Amino acid sequence: MVQGRRLPDGMVYVGSSLRGVSQYVETEPALINPLLLVDDRFPDIDGHYMSYWPSYADITPASRAAYLDWLADGRPGGAYIGYVFLFFYGIERRLLFDKSRDDVPISETNALASEIERLLNLYGESGSFVRYAVQLLSFARCLEVDLDARSLEPPLDRRGWDLSLELKLGLGSIVAAEEPLPALWALSWMRLDPNATLRTAAVRCAEEFNELFQVRYQEIHGTGMKIQRNKTPLTHYYQPASKSFRSQVTINADEIPDVSRLIRPRLQLRAIAESVTNELDPYSRWVGKHGDRESLGAIALLPKELARARQSEELRTFNRRIESALTGTNAATIPVSQLIDGFPAKKANAFSTKEASTFAQLLERLGFGVAPDIRYSNVNLTKHQHAAVFRLDTDETEPSHQYQAATVLLQLGAAVSAADGTISADEERLLESHLEESLHLSETDRTRLRAYLQWLLVEPPSLTRMKSRMQGLSDSERRRIARFAITIAGTDGVVSSDEVKVLNRVYNLLGLDANQLHRDLHELASAPPTQPVTVMQPDEPSGHRIPPPPWRGRSQDFVELDHEKIVAIMKDTREVADLLTSIFEGPTEPESAEEDLVSAEVEEQSSTAADVAGRLLDPTHTELVRFLASRPNWPRSEFEEATSQLGLMPAGAMETINDAAFEQCDEPLIEGDDPLEMNEYALKELLNA
Repeated sequence: MVQGRRLPDGMVYVGSSLRGVSQYVETEPALINPLLLVDDRFPDIDGHYMSYWPSYADITPASRAAYLDWLADGRPGGAYIGYVFLFFYGIERRLLFDKSRDDVPISETNALASEIERLLNLYGESGSFVRYAVQLLSFARCLEVDLDARSLEPPLDRRGWDLSLELKLGLGSIVAAEEPLPALWALSWMRLDPNATLRTAAVRCAEEFNELFQVRYQEIHGTGMKIQRNKTPLTHYYQPASKSFRSQVTINADEIPDVSRLIRPRLQLRAIAESVTNELDPYSRWVGKHGDRESLGAIALLPKELARARQSEELRTFNRRIESALTGTNAATIPVSQLIDGFPAKKANAFSTKEASTFAQLLERLGFGVAPDIRYSNVNLTKHQHAAVFRLDTDETEPSHQYQAATVLLQLGAAVSAADGTISADEERLLESHLEESLHLSETDRTRLRAYLQWLLVEPPSLTRMKSRMQGLSDSERRRIARFAITIAGTDGVVSSDEVKVLNRVYNLLGLDANQLHRDLHELASAPPTQPVTVMQPDEPSGHRIPPPPWRGRSQDFVELDHEKIVAIMKDTREVADLLTSIFEGPTEPESAEEDLVSAEVEEQSSTAADVAGRLLDPTHTELVRFLASRPNWPRSEFEEATSQLGLMPAGAMETINDAAFEQCDEPLIEGDDPLEMNEYALKELLNA
């Protein structure tokens, strides 16, 4: 009981006499002397009469009344921050002074640490209080005599501008034991590095960033990077907020290296962080624009490692729908309206080009593919009644050049095969088997091609529409498509009589006659054919065919093509595919990119503002300032060593930092000659900036 007030849970010093920690401080600032006057009439709730470094003995009776009321109320939020510091001074003394001299039980240490955490949550807007409280928490946790540093948990929340003692102890212990740096510790080091700037995506999507960073780190470094031990022992300083101490408190751990001074590992971790942030940028923009993290549209923008781990009900329903269509097979057709149900789009059942691309990306993230895929064919699946889905059992997601060439002939082949209204089983097998074998497709591309063919069988091109659109083609464009069809049919080096039949129909479709086909075959042949090409096979005789000698050409059933000419024409695969798409599908509708452009500009501006707001120094000099801030003075030799490790010249670094300090507050940061003194006011102003 103090002045009629009950202080419910202690954590304060009460008495008439207690000297400060320093011999020069006569009275402990945190000591509550119950004999001193209290003005209950006009309590100084707003702290108008409080000094910068308050002491209970020196503050006014009105301020004492407000302080005691706050303590009696259970120390809630909203108080003047000076009262919070006055209470905090007592915790500093108990943990940093009494603990080293008395038997303070671990239960009390834990209770005091919990109280600091509670106050941090209530007064986290005070940068000064956060800085002191976070550092004191580190000391409280790391001052245990029997502490095993490797048992520490890596902190992930940056609650101050310097690396915490837990992080330094943990990193140093790992390096001292010559162990690889685990992914979670690497993430902690990167996130808490005072010189690392996290862009918008890493802040807005912190959980996704943390998860993906560890995935990419392990891909590069396996069980972890090996860091060579440096010679600088770990020395950590804490400058108490209370003037009771009058000097900083130091922890020396000579057996543990201070790896926080190493530059190369930090640069490697920042490079991974930058790459991960770039991967998350599209997802971050979606979250910022829509406030949604779990819809199909949002998941489509996540890297596949994160997308497949999502378990929203909407995603499970989507997965079940595709799995049901693929029961017992690797590829199947499905109505487009059923496939895209639930995917966000501006217009119902009508994707824009970007939406169709994002939808295909969603399927890919979940281990599926779709045909048509607008990213590789320029065909928007929502302009058709059906689509084909298939399994992607490997990470080989982007189709090969050979696959894209195959789809060109598939489109033409399906068109001419459907000219009589149906595509026979023989024609289907011819299209599929020839392309798979002659183009040497991978297993994934074979699956993709079969799915594409299944789609063409249920959605064959309209000949009437195609012929009308072909009328707009120039003669050179017709010839280009026709010659390309020959090269695809003859990718294996020869064109058979069966393939000539299909090519005849392709030429007819393009408005070119059979004579033109034979002229093109003659032009692309490795040697002029000596006989006409047979267009109908004779009955097979019984027995076995005698193969021709290797020095003779093939039989009259084949035309050999010049390999170099085929390769030259195949370079135009994508252009010819796009030309055919415009014939089959019509011209691509132009889309307005204005909204996305504005969104990207806003995102970039906010990101840039977050990255460079108040930036007075480049990253290297900023790191030096944060390093110097850990102590009030430095021997000149240590300053020169620090600048050398950062690749800076001592005199130039001092001039650059002091110029920035003058710009910010008209005072230098570094004063004196040896030792160098840190101007506390200039330091606070620079750190606030």
